[in-house]
This record gives sequence, C-alpha cells and structure tokens, in this order.
Amino acid sequence: MSSNFRPMRVEVFPTGSLNLDLALGVGGIPRGRMAEIYGPPASGKTTLGLSLIAEAQRRGFSTLFVDVEHSLDPAYAKTCGVDLDDVLLAQPQTGIAALQIIKEMVASGNVDLVVMDSLAALSPRAEGPSPRRNLPPGRVSQILPTALRELSLACIRNSASLVFTNQLRTRLRSGYGPPETTPGGLSVKFHAAVRISLKTKKILRKNEEVIGSQIEALVTKNTLGRAFRSAILNLVYNIGISKNSELLRLGLREKIITQRGAQVWFGERNLGTGRRGAEKFFHENPVVARELEQVLRNKLLPRPPMSMRD
Repeated sequence: MSSNFRPMRVEVFPTGSLNLDLALGVGGIPRGRMAEIYGPPASGKTTLGLSLIAEAQRRGFSTLFVDVEHSLDPAYAKTCGVDLDDVLLAQPQTGIAALQIIKEMVASGNVDLVVMDSLAALSPRAEGPSPRRNLPPGRVSQILPTALRELSLACIRNSASLVFTNQLRTRLRSGYGPPETTPGGLSVKFHAAVRISLKTKKILRKNEEVIGSQIEALVTKNTLGRAFRSAILNLVYNIGISKNSELLRLGLREKIITQRGAQVWFGERNLGTGRRGAEKFFHENPVVARELEQVLRNKLLPRPPMSMRD
C-alpha cells in the first residue's frame, strides 16, 4: 500500500480561510455532505458559518441560514461578506420546525448550502414559562437520528451541503473519557463527513485595545482527506476572518509574493511598503486578492473549488 495519501477530488464550498481549506485537504466543505463546526463560546463558529455563506454567494450558489438562536447580527453578517438581500433566513421556534424547514428546502433543490446555528439551541417543542416544564436531558438527541438520516440522503440527492454549528458542554456525569461533549448525541458525529473543532488561542490587541482573537481550527473528522490537521485563523471584529493576512503569509512562503527591501511585490505589481501596506492594498483591491488566492489554490490544492454556478 502506497504511503502517499491523495485526497478524493470532490466539489467543495471554500470556508473563507485558505489555511483551513488546506487543512481539510480538499479545499473546503464537501458538497452533498454534512459538516459540524463546534467549540466553546466566542470561538468563531458563527463567523465561520457566515464566511461559508459569503463564499458560496460569491460563486453564485443559493444559501439558507437557519438562526435557531435568534441572535444573527445583520451588520456583522454584512461585515463577513454576506449579501443580506440574497440569503434566505429562517428563525424557527422549535427544533422540529428547524429540521423540517431544512428538509423541505434541501429536497426542493432550491438551496445549495445550509448553515444552522446552532444544534445546541434546538428544543424538541416550544418552551413556555411554566416552571414545571422541565425537559429531561437528551430529548434533542432522540429526534435527531431519524432526521439526520433523511437529511443526509436529501443532501446527497440534491448536491447540497448542510453545516451545523455546535457547542462544547460539560458532561452530566463524570467518569472515564473527556470531560466535555457536544449536544446532539452520536448521530451528529456519525453523519458528519467533516468535523471542525475551534478553540481560542490568544486575544489580538492593538494599542491595548482588543480587536479580535486568534483561533485554532482542528479537523477532528475528515472522510475525504487526512484528519487532525490544524489551521490558525485570525478573527477581527470589523473584518471577520482576516483572509488578506493569510494570503500574504502563504504567498511569501510559496515565493509567489516577493519582498525587495521594504517593498512587497506580486509579480510586477507593487503591493506597498511592508506587510501592513500589502494587507491594506489587498483590502482596497479585492480583485487582486482573489487573483492571488486562485494562484495559491492552483498550486497547493489538488484541484480548485467549484466554478461559478450556471
């Protein structure tokens, strides 16, 4: 058996982070499959989901954001690149309603990418103010296995991707094994073709002011490539995922971008003085940034992501 592992060639939705796309091995979240993004609070789960939607929209694909938490900030979604006029938004009251909406939309063939935020917020029924209505633990896990089997088949048949965000929770009973788990039971782990764990590594500051955080994304399951690869993402509050810093770092590493003295060059194009000048140039010239991204993808990935939808 050859020791050289070659990932399968599949259509993917880029995540918006080239570092993470490289860690996944195939260039993004596979089309026609399910994926789970999980981590503790404020680790960038919703940001990564919004970034996925923005990348899909840029390529002409239809998207649906299921806001189970009812916490979507339209201004921040726009900051992450989401076209609010072009994305479908659902804010169901119960878990069953959320799963039914996703099933109908995927089965209709009118949506290519669905992001549900989040599994941890699913409730099996509408919860009233009565103090006697205490739902036993695990009720959501009981409604998911059948629903996920149906959704998995619908995704395959209609070439749609379904991405769940999820939270880390402390186990109800202490014992052997890790002290933390994710809501939804084992069925979510089984049906997800890709699972990505997010964890905050450090806080980013500028002049003593907090401007974002550095996140480590670990691919804990990958049925289409190597698992347990990691990527570092910078999440900046007024930008989202800092794509330009990733492109600059990878471009310098691959010698596609060169530095002559203090000047940074992309071919015969002067990007400015120093790395900050180059990042500013990319921010003001997104067409050039996408050109560099395409060059890097062609060199580092087995194949480029999906072309524009017809």
